[in-house]
Amino acid sequence: MRSAFVSFVVIALWSPALWAKATLANAGSDHVHRLGGQLSHMLLATASLWLIAAGLSWRATRSNTGLVIQSRWKLTHVLPASLQLVIFCYWGLYWRALPLFLPALGLQVLWAYGLDAALQIAKKGKWTLSAGPIPIVLSSNLIVLFDVHSWPLSLLVVTVAIGSRSWLRRAGRHVFNPSALGVAAVGALNLLWPDLGYGDRAHEFSIPPHMTELVLLLALIVQIRLPVVLVTGGATLSLWGLRHLGLHVLSPEWAPVTLILLLFITDPATTPKTQIGRLLFGGLVGLLMGLMGHGLEAIGYSDFYAKVLPLPLVNVASPWLDDAGRWLVERVKPIERPLARQWNWAHVALWLLLMVPSLMVSQRPRPFDTAATIAHHRENQTPFVNFEGATISCQQSPMYCGPFRFDLELRAWLSSPSGRGHSGSGR
Repeated sequence: MRSAFVSFVVIALWSPALWAKATLANAGSDHVHRLGGQLSHMLLATASLWLIAAGLSWRATRSNTGLVIQSRWKLTHVLPASLQLVIFCYWGLYWRALPLFLPALGLQVLWAYGLDAALQIAKKGKWTLSAGPIPIVLSSNLIVLFDVHSWPLSLLVVTVAIGSRSWLRRAGRHVFNPSALGVAAVGALNLLWPDLGYGDRAHEFSIPPHMTELVLLLALIVQIRLPVVLVTGGATLSLWGLRHLGLHVLSPEWAPVTLILLLFITDPATTPKTQIGRLLFGGLVGLLMGLMGHGLEAIGYSDFYAKVLPLPLVNVASPWLDDAGRWLVERVKPIERPLARQWNWAHVALWLLLMVPSLMVSQRPRPFDTAATIAHHRENQTPFVNFEGATISCQQSPMYCGPFRFDLELRAWLSSPSGRGHSGSGR
């Protein structure tokens, strides 16, 4: 087992070094050379952490019990990681800068595994190798993606997330959604000291023409398997309610918010166990998201971190929301049956009946509505956007404005030279 652990450490440190070198090879710009320098610092920090884990493992091997290394791969880890990888791949088709972030993201994964190993060995004298750190890192970076120059912040997100999963537990389950706590902790620091670094990639995340629709469809895989749609539904109804009251709050149809509502706040391990508790949980998250976002904008801040800051607070309240749900059932018996778990398929269908029409009537922000978004597409040279003339219109690039027009998108990629995309009409 000791030789296996040492081999894993060597591979874990050598692979990202080769990956970073290959990614940055022949780039030829001062910016990329500086990027490589920052990656070397990040690699050194990761290597130091792995040396600590190796030292702990050596000490454990000399103890009476010895070091135990085992593996356990769970669908609850593999499934979200797979969905997140699909989202990253789709995002990378359109946002041209994303590949430059991949070496740092790979080093974050290795940091997460090194920290997970060190914490487990220090606490239990054994290490259970699993896919658990991967969805934590991927989901964190889908929400907040720091430049490599701000790599200490990205590692801090992962450190808080992995640490909370290992040490902050209640009744055998971790109290907080790990990724949410990590992003929220760094978000609070960013609000206090904005110069630390800002990882807001929400507008870049919405560059692809059908990111909202893709997240909606991928989430069905989770929603059909697990009864989590009531969390999403409750949060969406709260945001819609605040919007109808006249508050300027986050739109559930905007891709970065859709991602939060569907694949971020629905972690079964940190949400209530009862169906009514889940509905209350989602409603409270959505309410706080809207109010915090409105409040941050009112005092001159961006509402970016309002998408995440409420979630750790509501995670703590999960048992009380279950109690509130049971209290409601005792007093209003008729609400129990329609919200029961066996009706999950009906809840999913109702969610789609609410969400899909809202996309069809174009309530979400459109890519060419403002000068800022048009400039964003020009700077990115987004594939299949027609840049002829001073303006960009939906008539020229229809697949960016019509919901669920995957047919236009697929035809555009199939007809693209070398499969790389070009600035065409997207018709």
